[in-house]
Amino acid sequence: VYIGNLGNGYDLLTPLTALAEFAKDATLDIAGGGPLEDKWRQQADRLKLGARVRFHGYLSNDALGQLLAQCSVGIVPMIDDSYVGIPYKLTDYLMANLKVVSSLGGECGELLERHSAGALYRAGEAESFAAALRKCIALPDGGPAQLLKEFDAKHIYDDYVRRAVAL
Repeated sequence: VYIGNLGNGYDLLTPLTALAEFAKDATLDIAGGGPLEDKWRQQADRLKLGARVRFHGYLSNDALGQLLAQCSVGIVPMIDDSYVGIPYKLTDYLMANLKVVSSLGGECGELLERHSAGALYRAGEAESFAAALRKCIALPDGGPAQLLKEFDAKHIYDDYVRRAVAL
């Protein structure tokens, strides 16, 4: 599943191409909208993905929760030169207990790997995306819940206070 903006900062071509070429048994649900929505719909049509890609548009919180509950993996398909460190959608996926396939290295990638909550791929490379998807699905359960604890306010603020006192 992908939730969020269908704008310039995201590369849905890579996951769409991966579904067409390397992950023929996978499906993709897309919730959200934006200026590139028509482009991604046309690309899905060109790749003959049919019912394997479903565009849901903007969803209410309840409908989004229901959609996420039906999915097993959330994707973070950022463009290669993204300046995003940790996107909001990551915590949305973790709260739904989804493993995550992401093109973001840095802190996001380190957290996903440390907690066995997801897998990384090289932005723009469909075969790399498909490999990360397979790796992600094979990960043991529990990683998303463990990683979600890293975002708990009590954990964050206790760590902040310890560091401030140490200075």
